[in-house]
Amino acid sequence: FLAFLQFVLIVLDRVLYLRRSIRVKTIVQLVTLLFFFSLLFMRMRQPWLTDNFAFILILYFFKCWYWIASAIQIRRGYPIMTGGNVFFRDFSFVNFVLYIAYSGTPFLHDMRSMLDWTCTATTLDFFQWMRMENIYAVLFQREVTLSYRRKLGRAFGFAQPWQIKLYTGVLYFAGLALVIWGPLLVSVVSSKYASPKTVPIIGVSMEIS
Repeated sequence: FLAFLQFVLIVLDRVLYLRRSIRVKTIVQLVTLLFFFSLLFMRMRQPWLTDNFAFILILYFFKCWYWIASAIQIRRGYPIMTGGNVFFRDFSFVNFVLYIAYSGTPFLHDMRSMLDWTCTATTLDFFQWMRMENIYAVLFQREVTLSYRRKLGRAFGFAQPWQIKLYTGVLYFAGLALVIWGPLLVSVVSSKYASPKTVPIIGVSMEIS
């Protein structure tokens, strides 16, 4: 129940952020404060809560950080432009890794895009919105690549340095070879050193009278 409630709060918080509703955000802040404090300090004697005591403490710890960030957000207000992907605002390698993890999470990108399209005034239909998201993603990845190449300082027309060839070509090739031959090697080694299974002696006696 608490996990589902937390999911609902995350969705609600995203909707309020897109709609820039500070008043409703303040109400949600007060309601969640009262609910979780009463859950932790007043109802811990109930069996269905004491069994999940560790989970409730971890959830309460993260909720404290959420309440602090929400209070700062309420005090300063929402930004004027609330749409778009937060990872696209900086073309650093850290943002690129976080974006890869975000886009690789099942259904997370689709659900965020659905919420953004639903809560944003736009003339695009949903499929056009998703196409625009894909265009932004391709441009972001391209800009990260160009930023990385500018940091290397390699001029046009020069060959790739051996360091890049080492961890891009050799390591990738070794990884693919390990994927192909790894299971076979494991099975061969395990069968070689495994103790042979002894078959018990079976005797059959027959009498004809």
